[in-house]
Amino acid sequence: MTNAAARDTRRICSASSIPTYKQSATFRRRIHHIIQNRPNKFAKMPLQDLPPEVLVRIFASAGSRPDLRAMASTSRRIYSVFLDERPALIYQALSTELGPVLSDALAFSNTEPLDASSLSYHQQVRDSVSMYDAYLTGQNNPSPRQVSLDHALDLVNSYQTMTYLTSVYTTSKLMLFQKEIKPSSSSTPLVAPPSQTEHLRILRSFYRLQMIFNLCGSCAPGLRRKYNKPDTECINYRLFGLWEPWELQQVLCVAAFTSRLHRHLTQIEDDDLRGEGISRRVFFGLGALREFIGKLRAADEATWQKVLQDTSSLRSEPRTMGTFAQYGTDCFDYRYHDYRMQKFPPGRYSFPVGVPFDGDHVTSPPLAWVDAHDGRYTHDFFAGQERTRRGRLEMQHLGKRMGLVWDLLGFVMWDAPRVTALKTSSILSEFATGWALG
Repeated sequence: MTNAAARDTRRICSASSIPTYKQSATFRRRIHHIIQNRPNKFAKMPLQDLPPEVLVRIFASAGSRPDLRAMASTSRRIYSVFLDERPALIYQALSTELGPVLSDALAFSNTEPLDASSLSYHQQVRDSVSMYDAYLTGQNNPSPRQVSLDHALDLVNSYQTMTYLTSVYTTSKLMLFQKEIKPSSSSTPLVAPPSQTEHLRILRSFYRLQMIFNLCGSCAPGLRRKYNKPDTECINYRLFGLWEPWELQQVLCVAAFTSRLHRHLTQIEDDDLRGEGISRRVFFGLGALREFIGKLRAADEATWQKVLQDTSSLRSEPRTMGTFAQYGTDCFDYRYHDYRMQKFPPGRYSFPVGVPFDGDHVTSPPLAWVDAHDGRYTHDFFAGQERTRRGRLEMQHLGKRMGLVWDLLGFVMWDAPRVTALKTSSILSEFATGWALG
């Protein structure tokens, strides 16, 4: 690196009158490369004096929003350039952080909770699912220049909510593994921090759970009474049909977690906090859930830690449930799936078809799914629920309430090393290859 480049790099990391942020090593390397390879006519020019178009190139190299803020904080002029390009730069950095989850985030940002009493409700659902399908296939994804500041900030806000809940979920699962599975060493893959792939799987599942709530979760009591109306029943089949079966199972994992968390909130002693915690707004709105957790922690951290500890356990759940928790998983009822298989048979595959495990990637079948189904493609996981009864009974004799082992332990969320560690633990020794087909 030249002396001039080194000076510019140090300046990027130096303090200024604008709040500064810590940068990642990767971003510093990107900046080094750009500084070293800038046009000759700018070679001796201080970083803060570079033309806006060169500064924008440096901004665009940020791999995350913290890196972007760090770069913007280096001088007032650079901050001014950042403000001029803020929507595109924020969107570009967020796109890098979201990776394959970007389509779900974009679809979610364009979907509001629907009113089931509206005469146009079913048409709104069809339109929303079609829009979501277009995002998943990359047809609607905007370029950075097409994103408004309000849209960019809305994406950031929802991302912060889903990231927060992803952190709560992983904290809970690692606590459960540590307490109940009892790994022999803290260095075991079972209790290792989540990988980027695991993080993105969970993050995507929270986005998708909120999509379900937006389209039909808030009217679940009504859906419960309308199973015989084909249009209403088709809501979930059309939505679920956009996902692979293991992706739906991943959504079920976070749905089971939020439902379990909701149930333990009924045990809060403070009447006001308990009433808010089990409300419709908190159950069906993940943003409201995040806000409530923050409020609970600010008021009584010890109570929150107890709720989290109780949620991170194999013990029986409280019998008392919030009203909406009883309805919140209606959209996963097995009758929906039986009907979907009859009316919306999968068209992407000619059966039988194998499911290979080709590594830990967000968009590929996780090892747990391939392993449990012995390498077979099971389009509808719920069709095989009865075949898991043996596994459930093996767990129940331990005195644990393990009706949905996959959901509680999050099997399909984890990379191969953690799945292997789960399978080889004594408490889960029954779950060997092909256990879901036994």
